[in-house]
Amino acid sequence: MANLRTVSKENFGAGGAKGGQPSFDDIKTGSLQRIADALERLASGKTELETLKELGEVKKDRDYHSSRRMEEIAAKEKLYRRISALRGVITKLKKAK
Repeated sequence: MANLRTVSKENFGAGGAKGGQPSFDDIKTGSLQRIADALERLASGKTELETLKELGEVKKDRDYHSSRRMEEIAAKEKLYRRISALRGVITKLKKAK
């Protein structure tokens, strides 16, 4: 007997199917298998979209943390320069006495 999915696609008339006469249950089974295949394809597409969405969120998180790190480094360098300048002022005031 042919594959039930293939048989369920055939056009049945009063004379039956081409090359044999599958039962009504066989046709229903093939139709259900085709529907299940279509749903699996839809679900895989949705899974791919969810994966892409998650990747986008990961990239946003990565970019955010990278920019925050750069800001923290810049703030730290600014504080080091300020401390160095204040030390210079203190030294200058000590020498002025």
